[in-house]
Amino acid sequence: MELRPDDLNPREDTPNQRVATEPLRQHSPLALFAVLATLLLNLTLSGCVGLTSAGTLVASATSVSFGNIATGSKSSQTLTLTNTGTVSIMISNAAVSGAGFNVVGGISSVSIAAGKNHALQIQFAPQAAGNVGGSLVVASDATDSTLTVSLSGTGMAAPSITTQPASQTVTAGQSAMFDVVARGSGTLTYQWKKNGTPISGATSSTYTTPATTASDNGAQFNVLVSDSTGNVASNAAALTVSAATLLLKVSTASLSFARVNIGSNGVLGVSFTNAGNSNVTVSNVSISGAGFTASGVSTGQILTPGQTATLNVIFTPAAAVGATGSVTVASNATNSPAIISLSGSGVQTSSHSATLSWTASTSAVEGYNVYRSTVSGGAYARLNSSTVAANSYTDPTVQPGLVYYYMVTSVSFTGESFDSNEVSAAIPDS
Repeated sequence: MELRPDDLNPREDTPNQRVATEPLRQHSPLALFAVLATLLLNLTLSGCVGLTSAGTLVASATSVSFGNIATGSKSSQTLTLTNTGTVSIMISNAAVSGAGFNVVGGISSVSIAAGKNHALQIQFAPQAAGNVGGSLVVASDATDSTLTVSLSGTGMAAPSITTQPASQTVTAGQSAMFDVVARGSGTLTYQWKKNGTPISGATSSTYTTPATTASDNGAQFNVLVSDSTGNVASNAAALTVSAATLLLKVSTASLSFARVNIGSNGVLGVSFTNAGNSNVTVSNVSISGAGFTASGVSTGQILTPGQTATLNVIFTPAAAVGATGSVTVASNATNSPAIISLSGSGVQTSSHSATLSWTASTSAVEGYNVYRSTVSGGAYARLNSSTVAANSYTDPTVQPGLVYYYMVTSVSFTGESFDSNEVSAAIPDS
């Protein structure tokens, strides 16, 4: 109803009106209070219409991207929820979809006062490589009763070591090489370490040490492999450095040429074998004595452990007289220098010769090599300068009164055969 001011003020009434209103005037104080109370209640209720609406919930971002995350690891980001309304908001639940996404600690029955906010920690922990999508749905009594935020991230395969560095054993003075095989995402980078300390410039999948010393014995080497998702350290590989031994073994201490025709020459060989565990380097070869020369081993030549080189000493007498001399081979071996004494005598040319013959090889061969020595069992020196095609050979350089020992090998495109049996030839004195 509409209340007018005149209804509350006394007024002069006509007689008929006064009769009609008399009962009301008789109870006017209580009746008037009841009317006013009812009116005030109606005004109060009608004035509240439109003021009881809920608050509005707003997220700090409509989407959250975690980018590239290594499988097996975790990454968190903060999402802030703000109540922009004028009354409190009650969050009843926050549901997350998408493999690997979750809300740290969960969320339920959280009240956010008007104008206040609440922070959520969203976590991404990919378990496999690949792109992952999902969403966060927040349910509340706000006007926007379901608030949705999209989630995304990519699981990346972390680098892994597929072949670990292997421990190495070398001799002092040698280098050691370590290598690793790894796989990962994108370009891989490497950093080798020695006893935990990074090695300058050692940034490839293979590392070769400088020449080792005894102080390197027991050192530990490993490598840190990195890619765009992180890094992984390899197992440690141990380096064992053995003491170096340099020993040059000589097959004989002397060579005797006995009787060599003037104008002709005799050839005898001496073998040098590296009997140590380190390289032996020949620093000098010198020979003395009239008529003696040498070939086959030269200054600067390197013999690896177990390797053998033959020095051929040639005696070419100029007169029918005896001659002596020596050949000296200097090296870095501990028993250097090696000295071989030489002796020989020149004689007038004789008409003696020794003729050898043998049964042809049953295999396809290019020819044969003929070897001779003045000592049974060698060392032998080759007589022919080119391969002998026939099954016989004549040695015109024999000297009267001497005994010579011969053996033959066959030669094919695959190499030289084993030695034949040894035969001897005694040359008459005259």
